[in-house]
Amino acid sequence: ELDTTIPRCAVGAQPTNSCRPLHVRFRGFHATELHEQSSELKNIWLRHGFTETRSEDFDALWVHVRSDPFASKTTIARERRAHRSGRVVAHCHTFAPAGNKCAFAAHLARLRARLGSRLHPALAGNFLIPNDLDNITTRMMRRRERFVLKRCVSSGGKQVAVVDDVDSLRTFLATTRWVRKFPTQSGVTAQRLVDPPLLVNGRKFHLRLFVLIPSWEPLRVLLYREGLALF
Repeated sequence: ELDTTIPRCAVGAQPTNSCRPLHVRFRGFHATELHEQSSELKNIWLRHGFTETRSEDFDALWVHVRSDPFASKTTIARERRAHRSGRVVAHCHTFAPAGNKCAFAAHLARLRARLGSRLHPALAGNFLIPNDLDNITTRMMRRRERFVLKRCVSSGGKQVAVVDDVDSLRTFLATTRWVRKFPTQSGVTAQRLVDPPLLVNGRKFHLRLFVLIPSWEPLRVLLYREGLALF
């Protein structure tokens, strides 16, 4: 077990009599398709002075699994205990909008209702179908806005459509197989198209950035300088 009476060493520092080494636990790294990427992630932690552990006595928990809003109570309890004790957890099962576009759209709808005009305009053009269908059609007719339609959990640009008017929107909803399969569920997110879009070599992309939130109140957010551009 960790001797909590001895302070942790700073990241990258060598353990001495006055500070104990930092321990990191990895979970969900056994999948074959994740092996190569997982090995590199592990090496990054180890190069910065962390020691791998398989016990619950860790300073950092790095979880490499798909986001699961229905995670077990045991998993959620483990993460909450880690947060309360000041440890770092690199995954959050308790915030489904982090990995689900429709859940994120519903989360933004709650923010719009609470913040009104104080919500940043960049976040105000994300809607949910069928919940916001009337709002979307009104914006298309009055403002001539175009929308990008996506599945809740699709990725890599698959099953994405751009609609220019109300007729094309209705045709898409009536003829697309995966939409008709769940007609009463909120299975489509509609995002206002930014025109012209920012392109790299003629292709759209999205950014993956890494942040650390050491404190919620007062709120402190640290942004890592290097990120990923995914095509």
